Amino acid sequence: MKGTWKHWLYTHYHWVVAAVVFLEFSTAIGLANNIYSIYLIPVTEGLGVSRGVFSLAPSIKYLAAFFSNLAFGLLYRHWGYRQTATVALALTGVAYVGYALARNMAPFYLGAVLVGLSEAFCSTAGTARVISAWFHRHQGLVLGVVMASSGIGGSLFSVVMTAVMTRWSWRAALGISAGLLFLASVLVVLLVRDAPAWMGLQPLGDEEDRQRAKARQTRRPADWDGIPMAVLKRRGFFYVILLATFLVGIVNYAVFPIVAAHLQDRGLSAAGAASVQGVMFLAMAGAKIVEGLCCDRFSARSVMVFCLLSTAGGTALLALSGSAAMAIAAVILFSFGLATTTVMLPTLTTELFGERDYSSALGAQLAAISLSGVIALPAMNFSFDLLGSYVPGLWCLALVTLVTLGLYLIAFRGARRERRCMEAAYV
Repeated sequence: MKGTWKHWLYTHYHWVVAAVVFLEFSTAIGLANNIYSIYLIPVTEGLGVSRGVFSLAPSIKYLAAFFSNLAFGLLYRHWGYRQTATVALALTGVAYVGYALARNMAPFYLGAVLVGLSEAFCSTAGTARVISAWFHRHQGLVLGVVMASSGIGGSLFSVVMTAVMTRWSWRAALGISAGLLFLASVLVVLLVRDAPAWMGLQPLGDEEDRQRAKARQTRRPADWDGIPMAVLKRRGFFYVILLATFLVGIVNYAVFPIVAAHLQDRGLSAAGAASVQGVMFLAMAGAKIVEGLCCDRFSARSVMVFCLLSTAGGTALLALSGSAAMAIAAVILFSFGLATTTVMLPTLTTELFGERDYSSALGAQLAAISLSGVIALPAMNFSFDLLGSYVPGLWCLALVTLVTLGLYLIAFRGARRERRCMEAAYV
């Protein structure tokens, strides 16, 4: 068998797993990035409901995702990525079938529960776990590229599904989306394995890491203990981090779903607004890779500061946007902030808290992100119903981002102080 393409494929199966997870992530998250944006106007007009009523659906989804993230560790230990992601994608597909057949908002609310409960397993948490299991070398780059697929998928589906709605209807677009999710679930169950040990393989780069660590007589990076969760729970800076993370979610989840509707309100056509939103998702894909590379060269703290300043500038520019050119500039700036909840949170968690209780520390932040989604979009859309415009809300969110930056700077200082104290105690 050696020397054949089958042997080569077997020994390089790491890249098969990465490719399938890339497709799964681009489909599930790419479609999710559009469900409450490009469908906002056609669905509310088709069902005769207000934007505020429609935006209760993402609140339900994020509340369900909060519990999904809390249960992720336990369920993943029992069933792993392959089984949980397959079921999650299938349940999400069922939800989209319900959306396509909806005659009122009930299927959107029930579907939101299914999507939210499934989210952890086919989104950031599950993806990070399966990639870390297969890759020790190139792990950050592979994770960044895979997570960038949500922007690529979001951009593609924004244009394609808008064209489907223009030619046929929003129901047809949601039905096609359901079929894509079912296809993704089939690919995962057929091709993905939870760990290379299932196939008698090792993680990519595992042996090289061991040899380099032995030659240098140092511990491997993954062996660094970090700050225990028991200590973090007693430190104020950890709760400041959680509050700042919550506010990051508020800004992101309030802004990106309303971009297409806001730009149509400002005079752009539906196709033009969808194209700008497509640019935003493509820029987000690039931002994830750039941020990952910058974190390798600089500190994650410095990159996070840049992302927050970019978010504030992009949000303010979006409030002023009255042309396609200005809107494109706004969403490109804002795209760096959109990447913070995927690439930046895992990287920042490792830098600040280490590896000892990494899963618990990251899980707490992802739960905070989920909670922010419960209130962000309804607040934004109810403000539109009251004021007739998203502009006042966008200005408020730009200010919230600057407050968030201040909170992060305070928390960074506290985390550095705690780490210095722990390192001094080890000497």
